[in-house]
Amino acid sequence: MMHAIYALALALTSAGALAERPTTPLMVHSSGLPVTEVTIEGHGPYRFVIDTAASSTVVLPSLHAALPVKLEKRGELEVNGAAGSAEVATVAIRTLDTQGRRFTGLTAFDMPAGPVDALQVHGILGADVLAQGVLDVDLAQRRWALRDAMPSLPISAQNHRTAITLDDALAPRVTVWIDSYPIDAVVDTGARATIINWRAASLLGLTPQSEGLRAGSAVKGVSSHASANAVHIARKLEVAGALIERPELRIADLPVFEVVGLADRPAMILGMDQLGRYRTIIDYKGLELVLVAPAG
Repeated sequence: MMHAIYALALALTSAGALAERPTTPLMVHSSGLPVTEVTIEGHGPYRFVIDTAASSTVVLPSLHAALPVKLEKRGELEVNGAAGSAEVATVAIRTLDTQGRRFTGLTAFDMPAGPVDALQVHGILGADVLAQGVLDVDLAQRRWALRDAMPSLPISAQNHRTAITLDDALAPRVTVWIDSYPIDAVVDTGARATIINWRAASLLGLTPQSEGLRAGSAVKGVSSHASANAVHIARKLEVAGALIERPELRIADLPVFEVVGLADRPAMILGMDQLGRYRTIIDYKGLELVLVAPAG
């Protein structure tokens, strides 16, 4: 997850269809994150994480090492990741091609070396690209699409639907239920794990001293900061009517909850450990989240 304090203006970005739409594979990273291929300035392909909680596209040091042209620098902005904030430069991307579409005039965050480099990808696709269509991510089938409209689903498909809202950085938000308690959640395909804050944990009767909690590995984002967390197994998690039994939840009061305005209430970052169980469709224009259960 990467969330900017100031969302970049999408009016500066245009997208157009190419004459032919090449097949763009979906790779599932060992961390469970969805990764696709893009070309930049006509070069590539390069591997980018699909991240619905990133306000803008991000380029990493590995892209600069591989790209035969130099990207023009534009300035600096403050970026807030899951575990902290950092001042980073921005660069201009004249053309980025993926899913048979061409995006022009992008301003990307130019991240310095940090924990995200361990993913061995070249960058992150953010809302400046993803919010211009209907995002359709299916880890089980290793495919994804950025569609012009909501796809037709087979009558036999078990699908679950709910309304979403978009925050200032175009990150989708939805109400979920943990053990029947309502929680405000950010839908984050760029997060490996699902994380709740301690306000949400308190609804479940949990405190940092509760028995049964175990220490989780440190949460790291695009910045160099890391946050400690606890791990809890809930009875159930309901998302759009889809029921997930005994989900593993991380608990931490991450700085990003403050950035997205959720620090004062029970809140969740809904990550790919739970979303990846379903084909996940986000209609940015129609403001709807659809989860399609795997066949069988």
